[in-house]
Amino acid sequence: MQFVDRLMVAHYSKEALAAVLPASMLGFVPSSFMLGVMTTVNTYVSQCYGRKAYRDCSHYCWQAVYLGLAYSCCTFVLVWPLAPRIFALMSQPASVIPLEVTYLRIMLLGQFVVVFIWATNQFFMGVHRAEVTMITALISQVANVAANYVLIFGKFGFPEMGIAGAAWGTVIGAAVN
Repeated sequence: MQFVDRLMVAHYSKEALAAVLPASMLGFVPSSFMLGVMTTVNTYVSQCYGRKAYRDCSHYCWQAVYLGLAYSCCTFVLVWPLAPRIFALMSQPASVIPLEVTYLRIMLLGQFVVVFIWATNQFFMGVHRAEVTMITALISQVANVAANYVLIFGKFGFPEMGIAGAAWGTVIGAAVN
């Protein structure tokens, strides 16, 4: 989805394009640790599924959600106030820093939605229903492209939001997933 963000904001402004990649990477680095932990869920779910302990499958999924939400809260509390300083330490241009901060902060809010995606994707893979993950991913990509188009460029009566529209489009795409 962030590739789509970069592709679409490239047609909006050079500053927005310069801001998307560092902001998305900074948002992904702390969340990648949680993603790594959540990839173990499908192992435990698959083991429960194999021994026909179906109720336990959902317990692992929900525990991953709870853990992910707690981790997202910690990440949010730490990164949100530090965002402007982090980008300044990266020697980013002054015109780009506010755009990076905006994108990053919206993505931090979206991380609370993404936790459900990661946990449920692992659950569906563990119960041998990977097609659910694939179908929802495809639908969410379409939603992301549509939301980005509308929100970045201000189409169909919506305000032109630029990079913030790209971030909200990604969050909307994730919520659809």
